[in-house]
Amino acid sequence: MNEAQARLTIEQYIAANWNPPKAAPIGYENLAFTPPEKNNYALFTMRISDRRPADLGGHVYRTIGFVTIQVRAPKGYGTTDATAIADHAKALFDGVNLGANNELRFSHAVCQPISGSAVEQEYLINVRGYFRFDEHT
Repeated sequence: MNEAQARLTIEQYIAANWNPPKAAPIGYENLAFTPPEKNNYALFTMRISDRRPADLGGHVYRTIGFVTIQVRAPKGYGTTDATAIADHAKALFDGVNLGANNELRFSHAVCQPISGSAVEQEYLINVRGYFRFDEHT
């Protein structure tokens, strides 16, 4: 598996399983997306954080990364809906293995509420899922 295959696998998995208890359309990187006004929504990103040899011969490389689903809710509507959506996103990645041979492995996911002056217009929760996969060269 390589990075492009991992991204496609994860995005297809999310598209097939995104059904939070409260309505929240999800946007993907570099695709047109218009956030709904005065409603919940989510944004997906994927990042690679490390890649290193995983065997002595140098033919297998282990890639480590994370996905983020950022749940956004309008200010003034409380935290219940956003938390329910974040819990759904977290459950998508806790201990999940993806790919034809389960080679894309998620260890765990965490929910991190975000606060501060930069997010005054929305309530935000970052759901981060940590994964790894091996690439055979």
